[in-house]
Amino acid sequence: MKKQILIIFVSLFLLTPYLLAQDFWEQLPFPDTLDISCVAVNNAGVIFVTTNTNAATDAVFRSTDIGQTWEVLFTNGNFGVGQVAINDSSHIYLSKDGVGQFLASYDNGDTWIQKPYPLIVGASRIYCESVDTLLVASQKDDGVILLRTPDRGTTWDTIFETYHHESESISDIAIAPDGTIYISLMCFIANQGGVYKSTDNGSTWQYVGLTNNQVKDVEINAAGDLYIGVFSGFVGSGGIYVLRQNSSTIDTCLYGPYVNGLVVNPAGHIYAGIGWPDGVIVSKDNGITFEFENSGLPNFPMGQLESDYQHYIYAQVDMPSPILFRSVEPTYVSINKHLYLVNKNLLHFYPNPAHDNVTVEVGGRAISDGHYKLFLFQPDSRNVNCKEVTVLDNRFQLHFEQLARGTYLVRLQVNADVYFGTIIKI
Repeated sequence: MKKQILIIFVSLFLLTPYLLAQDFWEQLPFPDTLDISCVAVNNAGVIFVTTNTNAATDAVFRSTDIGQTWEVLFTNGNFGVGQVAINDSSHIYLSKDGVGQFLASYDNGDTWIQKPYPLIVGASRIYCESVDTLLVASQKDDGVILLRTPDRGTTWDTIFETYHHESESISDIAIAPDGTIYISLMCFIANQGGVYKSTDNGSTWQYVGLTNNQVKDVEINAAGDLYIGVFSGFVGSGGIYVLRQNSSTIDTCLYGPYVNGLVVNPAGHIYAGIGWPDGVIVSKDNGITFEFENSGLPNFPMGQLESDYQHYIYAQVDMPSPILFRSVEPTYVSINKHLYLVNKNLLHFYPNPAHDNVTVEVGGRAISDGHYKLFLFQPDSRNVNCKEVTVLDNRFQLHFEQLARGTYLVRLQVNADVYFGTIIKI
């Protein structure tokens, strides 16, 4: 028992100064002539950014090194690129202006397939409901429309539509653990906007509330509570609202005003980008109290927030801009991942995803050349593959052609140190 207490104490001792000595946010370098429109990250940590600047260089960008360098996947002429979404299998779906409004990539963005799309305008939101099913929101002449495709964009069905609501757009989509679908509507004219829900997979819809409000975001915690971010309204100045699980009434504003984006992590912590006072706020007590989480941010209104599979948060400023921030550490780390915070030891794979073999770079401090054990396992399986690899100059080759497709957690054991990474076999 004393030995266990000592191990816990040493871990906390190592973690505490590291976490306290740095800013919460860091700015990622990005081409300063383009305005970021959307950010998405796959489960291997590859970042995809779209831009919408009405310039000939508007494009889709990819970073495989946590935003330090960027490569252009394709440009879109003088048309902007709007929405991008990535599902659990790292399939990428993209909406853009101009010809061929809807595209898909199944190889990490190297090639793109144009999908048949029933509308002439791009999407305001793409939501991956499952591996094959997408919900795609868009505007039409007199309102909004929500489409579903069960086959990766081959066929489309309309499941929600408004009429005579010319100023509306569907700003966000969320699905609760019980399958309830929520959509939020942004508006610029009175008697429009609000939140709607469907409890029968989109066959019928019920109005939830917040008409006359510019609803920007809806997020759901593990308990099924719906948090609603409102920028402003014709009857108020916006804020964070909540619809508790099994309640039919939206709570009064928890915090305001001017909320531009929300993220709720697995611990239930609520992060919000707000327009005034400037910055990002967080609540770690289910919305009872909030505090600023601004270290590393400029004194400027903050806009949309996004979270990735490892629970890092990405933040944009509240204006057309190339500025992008990322939390220095994950906002949620399970107990069995505490070594990651202590050692910052990461494995980087090139390419990722891959078919058969990759080059692996060992991050963190340099290690001695030699032979070391490597373990690969899938999160939902007890089967563990063990290999011996030869590390030279902090690099080694990984061959895994015999493994089934899927996502693998990778662990390299180097004496007393452990290095972690994630690779996708396609």
